[in-house]
Amino acid sequence: INGLASAINLELERQINAFDRLGRRWSESPDITETVRDVDGGAQLQECPASHSLALVNLERQTVWHYPKRNPNGTPRLRVAHPLEPARLEAMDSVRRNLGAVLSATVLQSGLGPGFAIYAPVMRNGQLNGYVAGEFTYRRFFAGLEQRLKLASHYLCSIEVGGVRVFEAGGDASSEGDAIEKVFTLHGRRIRIALAPNAEHTRLNRRF
Repeated sequence: INGLASAINLELERQINAFDRLGRRWSESPDITETVRDVDGGAQLQECPASHSLALVNLERQTVWHYPKRNPNGTPRLRVAHPLEPARLEAMDSVRRNLGAVLSATVLQSGLGPGFAIYAPVMRNGQLNGYVAGEFTYRRFFAGLEQRLKLASHYLCSIEVGGVRVFEAGGDASSEGDAIEKVFTLHGRRIRIALAPNAEHTRLNRRF
């Protein structure tokens, strides 16, 4: 279970660094066209598949560009109202103070459930000129990590953030195995992880 917590922490760090790199790229190319920015957006979502969208936000905290423009069903994707959630404002304030990428506290991703955002600085002439923002849901983030680690083939895995269950996978827990549960504080959020051997894992490993 400690290994899973470490993997979560490392993956969060990887996402933060990826958006920090994008912010630096856009800082070095202040006159980048929207077409090129769209290409960068597509590449960013391929590198960070846990993120479902990203945006360029100006100093007034308003979205001036976002990607993708449409939802998977073809409907226009609504722009995130960055000033309306205190967690977003706090993250942008931290970027302004430290000029480095910041992982927000929990935010509500409209129509998708709870998650988080990453804000990274976009600079011009040595001054903060805006923010690149990546949007994530906890469910998508943890699902991608679980698929990579293949936990569901052996365990019932459930994860809570701030007392709210945000992810579960792995089928039914076995009545023969003891669940392991532990709370970690990762990037300022309280994450409870529970692992229990699933019925299939217990059946395959039962000793006669």
